[in-house]
Amino acid sequence: MLLSEGRYAGCHSSCHLGCRFHAIAAPEARELAALEDENMATIEMVYQRLRDDNEIQAHIQQIQAHLWVQVGE
Repeated sequence: MLLSEGRYAGCHSSCHLGCRFHAIAAPEARELAALEDENMATIEMVYQRLRDDNEIQAHIQQIQAHLWVQVGE
């Protein structure tokens, strides 16, 4: 059974069924999608915790205020 459901079902117009998403079976595709969702949730959680951490934000501001960073921008 080829991939026929999930977020890759539409694929893209230039695919011609040669992309890597059509080469995996539907159960594997669901497992891959679940893993991607879990990873994205972890990334979002870490990002939010970094944004909410005042100590980290103070370090970021200190780095951004450094002369070399300002010259690079």
